[in-house]
Amino acid sequence: MNTSAYYVVFAAIIVPAVLYFRLALRESKQVNSLASFFPLTRHIQADTYSRSTVSSGLSLATVILALVNLAPYVGLGLFVTIASYAVGFCVLYLAVPYVLSQNPTNETLQSFLGTAYSSKYVKRVALLFTFVGYVSIFAMELLVGVSILNPFLGDWSIAFAVLYLLFLVAYSIIAGFKAVVATEQWHFRFIVVAILMLPITVLFLDYRTVAPVPWPKIMQNVFSDWSASSSFVVGIIVMNVPAAISDAGTWHRLCAVKSVDAAQSGLKSAIKLFVVLWGSLILFSCILSSLAIYTGGFVPGETTLMNFIVSELAESRGIGLLILGMLMLGLFAAMITTADSLLLVAGQMCVIDTFNLDKREIEDAKAVQLSRIALGTIAVVSFGLFATLHLIRFDVVQLIFAIYGAQLAVFPVVGAALFLRTRLNLRKAAPAAIVAITGGFLAAWCSAFYGKLTNNLDWTYNAPAAALGVATVSFAILSIRCWNVNVNSSEHDVESSQQGSALGSR
Repeated sequence: MNTSAYYVVFAAIIVPAVLYFRLALRESKQVNSLASFFPLTRHIQADTYSRSTVSSGLSLATVILALVNLAPYVGLGLFVTIASYAVGFCVLYLAVPYVLSQNPTNETLQSFLGTAYSSKYVKRVALLFTFVGYVSIFAMELLVGVSILNPFLGDWSIAFAVLYLLFLVAYSIIAGFKAVVATEQWHFRFIVVAILMLPITVLFLDYRTVAPVPWPKIMQNVFSDWSASSSFVVGIIVMNVPAAISDAGTWHRLCAVKSVDAAQSGLKSAIKLFVVLWGSLILFSCILSSLAIYTGGFVPGETTLMNFIVSELAESRGIGLLILGMLMLGLFAAMITTADSLLLVAGQMCVIDTFNLDKREIEDAKAVQLSRIALGTIAVVSFGLFATLHLIRFDVVQLIFAIYGAQLAVFPVVGAALFLRTRLNLRKAAPAAIVAITGGFLAAWCSAFYGKLTNNLDWTYNAPAAALGVATVSFAILSIRCWNVNVNSSEHDVESSQQGSALGSR
């Protein structure tokens, strides 16, 4: 491999790291309490929220990597991911007034459920399984970082993961949520640059090919290739449509927006950007796959498409190395800003929901210090999980369906709390909520692990459907006796409506 490629790749890692550290240090001057370290106040404007939301979706390096690597197998069937993701955020758009009015104190998703169902056990169960999910996603981002650098580091990949973890912990504890919002604005720019590198890579590979490339035939193959299995389509739709409401990180970000109008305006812009950016990513990944197969340099199954792209660029000079640098810059900017967001959400669950530091008589500086210690501890636990996943060789696609699918176990419980307060006695439905969350989470992981053990991807793709199906059915059955009763929440609903009107007029 070209020695210059090593310098280019490590420069692409260092640049966002240095920039993010500087931004975190700048924002740290505004961090003086838990309310400023975590998103406990509503301060984000519409444009900032839009870019932050798009960045949070695009910044999942695991998702980017999965979309690229699935292109040879699924083709333009991957567009179902865009459609379902956009629909999910349309659902969130409609839910914004309910979320902001019924959660005036910016509780986390889990605390909100505990309050809505008047049950500390609902809160604890939701906390347990969501926390496990977020720690798993954090570990997954580390796994992706290692997989991308395998061609460069080989057996030293784990050593890099340790250094990467130390950087993330140090950076994340400096300014908390304020640093996350500030860096996501830069990440948005980096990821756009990285996506622009894909069509340039197509031109680069075309230029390097000796024989003329039959573009009409290649484009015909691309646009006639819908290889997505029914289990994949169902799994993606089931995973993406309800995800925006049941995801703790999305809830976390939404509740920091200044008003209902600002949130809905930001979501309108975000949905458009999702379609354009994800659509470009998928289209050019499919074109790259078809071109690479035609030239004979890429054989699906022997290596991944991303590894092929990185290797081809790394073995070149000049423009090829420049493309490699921009591509890696976007990927690592994605991983950094995603990991800190995940760490912060998990930290808030621990500090606010579990230890209730916000309700204790403790100095603000001490509370922030304890929060930083909690973040460091969570990161160490996540690294242990990462090492386990690395050893059993769980690939990115399997992890995405297992981890994100499991989070859907919360959806029916959240949906009932937001939209069915006047029809369902939530206090009596608390046991049903506990069973639904537990059963859905276990169903997703059992489906994914069975798929891993039997090498049957259908079971992996079915993990989201298993979680949502088990959770919805069990909640519906067990809460039957809680319907058509004299619900004691009418006063709360009137108050929530008034608060919603006030929020929308800010």
